[in-house]
Amino acid sequence: MTQAASASFPTLVTRASERRLREKRDEVGSSTEVIELRAKRKEGSDADSPPVARRRIIRVPRPRSRAAWIWRHPVFQHYNRLVVLVWAVNLGLLGWALSAGAWWAAENPTLRWLADAALVNLGLSILVRQQRVVNALFWLATRGPVWLPLAVRWNLGKVFHFGGLHSGGAVAGTIWAALFAGTQAGHLHQGLAGASAGVAAISGALVMLLVLIVIAAQPAFRRRWHNSFELVHRFCGWTALLLVWLQTLLFVEDQRQSEPYGEALLGTAAFWLLLVITVSVISPWWRLKRVPIDVEVTSSHAAIVTFRDGRRAFPGSTTAISLDPLAEWHSFANVPRPGTSDYRIIISRAGDWTGRFIDNPPSHVWVKGIITAGVANIETLFSKVL
Repeated sequence: MTQAASASFPTLVTRASERRLREKRDEVGSSTEVIELRAKRKEGSDADSPPVARRRIIRVPRPRSRAAWIWRHPVFQHYNRLVVLVWAVNLGLLGWALSAGAWWAAENPTLRWLADAALVNLGLSILVRQQRVVNALFWLATRGPVWLPLAVRWNLGKVFHFGGLHSGGAVAGTIWAALFAGTQAGHLHQGLAGASAGVAAISGALVMLLVLIVIAAQPAFRRRWHNSFELVHRFCGWTALLLVWLQTLLFVEDQRQSEPYGEALLGTAAFWLLLVITVSVISPWWRLKRVPIDVEVTSSHAAIVTFRDGRRAFPGSTTAISLDPLAEWHSFANVPRPGTSDYRIIISRAGDWTGRFIDNPPSHVWVKGIITAGVANIETLFSKVL
């Protein structure tokens, strides 16, 4: 083939592809098919023989409607949908409490129901972030086989947005706690039975702590003062849990009337839910340990850290490490080493903490809890493309 002919061949192929594509669209209507033509020489042919155009038809999904694209806007991401779902359920409960439930009627035990509503939401916020619960959510989501429709698997793959339940429950729980504190103060002012100054004071302090936690968790605050966010979340959260225990123990005493205190306490759903929440919060710290690591600094921007702490990482999992367990923690994706229990993480320079780690590699780090599933764990929902 001449040089001019060789140079024009890709152009001819492209024009033929576009023409054939238009013809196929006209034939099948709204569905779309792409015609791909590739130039390839036959095996054993000499260099001057012209390449043969090979055709392959690739099906492309139908174009999405404008409404579908709007639904894909970040405002409507699954995280926010879960937040709205939690709030909608709570708004429904509040509407029922204000009407048919008559929670604020003088003859109804409003305080207990308000306390339970607050604790259930706060419990949801805490439990959904527990490592074993996170692993269970990812395990359930990745049970879907690859032959399921892509839309179903795509939605299952959004399991990592479970944080929407955490945020929605925390805000709703704070509002219910404020309603409880206000109603408790009102009953105390009116001299009604079942209200006490101790519970009122603890409830007010609890609401202030919860509001501080919610404010510190806002994206703008977290981006600018991330270390402060972690400290507020951890220490104010622990203090709030202690206050809820004190509030519950005193509240049962105020409400029990002639029932023995032990029976009244064990018969309260709040006691058992608090017990579950407390175990959930403490359990990762039971496994807190300082482990040796091997650090290979590959450049001024990255380091490879190898763990041999006996924990077996799985594909798509993460590990949180710290140099000071009461300060900041950072999570990294695990890279398992086949045939061994060793695993690696790659730390890149992205801020002060990672910069100090790379510049002055430590010999040990702190780890707690168990290996936890991360975003990459959803890969089993999709077929390989490479």
